[in-house]
Amino acid sequence: MLGRPLAGARFRGASASRTAAAGELELTAGATLVGPEPVGEHDAARLSLPRAWLVYRLDGPTPETEGWLHAVARHAGGAVLAGGVLTRPAVGIRVSLLISSRRALSAGEALALVRRVAPGAVLLASDDEGYLLEVPSSYDGSVLIDVRTTPRDAEHRFRWISPTGEPDDGAHDGGASLDAIARERLVPVVAKIALRLLEAVAGEATDADGLVVTTAELERRAQR
Repeated sequence: MLGRPLAGARFRGASASRTAAAGELELTAGATLVGPEPVGEHDAARLSLPRAWLVYRLDGPTPETEGWLHAVARHAGGAVLAGGVLTRPAVGIRVSLLISSRRALSAGEALALVRRVAPGAVLLASDDEGYLLEVPSSYDGSVLIDVRTTPRDAEHRFRWISPTGEPDDGAHDGGASLDAIARERLVPVVAKIALRLLEAVAGEATDADGLVVTTAELERRAQR
């Protein structure tokens, strides 16, 4: 696995100059993560990687652990090498956030809050179980904020809609696609809305892979 730091699966045929003994982390029974090691000069050139990246090797991979490694790669801005194929995380997946909290604002309160960031936001639907807000963009599609409530908690789920109206979580398209670029331009807007929501309703933000997104990370995204 490759990253800053990052994880990948089966870094075959790659050599890294070792300056210290690599650590080992048992992910599951029989699956062990080994590293980090710096990327060697030859491998950095062969794979078009920065020399500053680190390599992790997964021994005994399973579908579960490989899925975890791809999630870490997306979270840390790295890549995964498996079977000789280098996979970089899709651009724009950071739009897909989930904010979980003990309570939700009313539809009117939430709309007023979102409009402080995006004045064009509208309320699309509302019922006893929650409501749906849309944050439109002139060229990059729109972001839907789907709020669902239960007697115990609330979920605020962000998802991107393309300019043609097609939903997409951003997980599968290549980083060079126009849709991926459009999603990426909406990341600061989503981060600013998420920060305001977290100020109003104490909760936790997670990404599309279920990894926690800290307030500091949201603030960094909002400043882009």
